[in-house]
Amino acid sequence: MLQRVLESMQPLGLEKIIVVIGHQAQRVEEAVSRMGLSVPVAFVVQEPQLGTGHALMQVVPVLPVDADVEVLITCGDMPLIPAERYQTLLDTHARNQAIASLVTVEVDNPTGYGRVVMKEGIFDRIVEEKDATADEKAILDVNAGIYAADWPALCATFSEIGQNNAQGEFYLTDAMAILKQNHGRTAVSTVAWPSQDEILGINSRQQLSEAVDILSRWTAERLMAEGVSMVNPSTMTLAPEIQVGPDTVFYPGCTLEGDIRIGRGCEIGPNTTMRGQVSIGNDCKIVHSHLERNVSVQDKTYVGPFAHLRDNAHIGEQSRVGNFVEIKEARFGSRSNAAHLCYLGDATIGDDVNMGAGSIIANYDPIRDVKHHTVIADGVKVGCNSVIVSPVELKARSCVAAGSVITQDVEPWDLAIARGRQVIISRWVEKTLAPVVQATT
Repeated sequence: MLQRVLESMQPLGLEKIIVVIGHQAQRVEEAVSRMGLSVPVAFVVQEPQLGTGHALMQVVPVLPVDADVEVLITCGDMPLIPAERYQTLLDTHARNQAIASLVTVEVDNPTGYGRVVMKEGIFDRIVEEKDATADEKAILDVNAGIYAADWPALCATFSEIGQNNAQGEFYLTDAMAILKQNHGRTAVSTVAWPSQDEILGINSRQQLSEAVDILSRWTAERLMAEGVSMVNPSTMTLAPEIQVGPDTVFYPGCTLEGDIRIGRGCEIGPNTTMRGQVSIGNDCKIVHSHLERNVSVQDKTYVGPFAHLRDNAHIGEQSRVGNFVEIKEARFGSRSNAAHLCYLGDATIGDDVNMGAGSIIANYDPIRDVKHHTVIADGVKVGCNSVIVSPVELKARSCVAAGSVITQDVEPWDLAIARGRQVIISRWVEKTLAPVVQATT
């Protein structure tokens, strides 16, 4: 949630971002440090947590009260606000030359929000839900909890904010009324935002689910406007980062989360999951499969059903990765084929390779707890139910007979057979059954 908020603030030209943290503060700080944000981030700890006004008071040691700056204040649990909405607030605040500006939104159900009370079209005060009268609770314009303000003027209100409310907390909303009282009736302006979905704050697992639904719906609408077809978008989970080329079709039940790029003319799903960094070329089919953590699939490749590509699996063009095939830490070449029941791990597999049904690479040494690498060169054919014990190299155009266990390199054009020779016992079945037949007769 916090990452989405911080990423939305990156394009705004801010000098610094200050995050007020409390519960599991160290874990939050560590998570932010891994985000690679372009704007410097500082942290202050609010302990105990005594309200939004109290949270701002903790910032003073990092941002002195006499610092001649404007501040943007938002909530870390509101991840659906786009950067352009914040920019509108800052632009309107500057144009109005107000001491402070706050965001209002008209909502269908204002329960839980602070109501914005206006008089003659001018901001009067904010009343929190638990302190509101019946008439005030009927107001549909609510405070989004997002502000732009002159920092020294805002700091001057801290000594006047009290705890005389149902929560016994220091409300930042009280600062708005104090600014109006100290600087005149136009000191505080309001900026109306159009979407109540954007200001959804996440305080429960139900609200988290609602936020995911909203993001998915927005993403589906964007993609369809860009030429992507979706059979039933309401069944899908789509992160806003994904990019998809035109004329690609999504079937129901897909989940796409992360830095995902899909080309044009693809068929995705049904019931396909992509997570992390995933790149799919043009004219691919990914059916009933799971792809995660740095996976790439080149043009005109068919994956699935029930394939698992993970952890640096890179698949060449015009290839086939079929039923119950798992590939990880491997490069699988162009026009290569693993159609059924294969495990291919820690390997470099060339072009025009055929892995027969049930063939696997045994890459793990459980005694030494290490994984070894195998090379399968261009044009190699591996027969069904073969085991390639790493580390070995199957050189160009070599062949492995079905049912073999390969532990040594195979030279170009050679055939490797590593199994017991077939033995034929003439008429064994007839001879075996003869005593049984005689006994029954």
